[in-house]
Amino acid sequence: MKSISLLLIPCIFILTAGCTQTRVAYVQRPDVEGVPIPNEANVKFPSKVKAYAVNRYIDPANPSLLHERHVVYRVEEESRWRLKTSTDRQIIIGNTLTPTRQEYAPARIEQELGSELQAQRQMTRKLSEHTGKIITGIQNVTVSTDKNRELVEKLAERVQVLEATSKSIPVSAPVVKHSQTKKGESKISDDYN
Repeated sequence: MKSISLLLIPCIFILTAGCTQTRVAYVQRPDVEGVPIPNEANVKFPSKVKAYAVNRYIDPANPSLLHERHVVYRVEEESRWRLKTSTDRQIIIGNTLTPTRQEYAPARIEQELGSELQAQRQMTRKLSEHTGKIITGIQNVTVSTDKNRELVEKLAERVQVLEATSKSIPVSAPVVKHSQTKKGESKISDDYN
């Protein structure tokens, strides 16, 4: 009986362990703002690369290959972090920058709002001036278009009157007389019938 109870207890634990709910905790990562680095030399030493000129040579692994003259670049020293800071260099502290360089200090909101408001007023003034000029130009074009329309209408009326009067007048062709003078010059005269 004891052996059955010893087997039964672990089986119950194993069977009930599959029924438990697993809870997954999601950790929200904080928003990290990038801090501007004006020069990488403030935080890191650059790597040193050296160029070597190699003349023609026969490949030692394959004597049927000839290498032509070329340049080989070798990294002499890898880049590494700059651990010491100097007094003239900017030091990054968290999300803010040290006040050694004033151009990185955040501007006061009142100053920003005042300057932005002034810029908007100037822009609005310029837009109003340009709009006034455009409206004046449109009015001038409208007036000249109206005058041109009146002139075209008057000319159309005159053409109609001229066409009506020209139909009532008979048109005759001129008779050209050709005569010669005593000196042998020709004289042309027009006579209408």
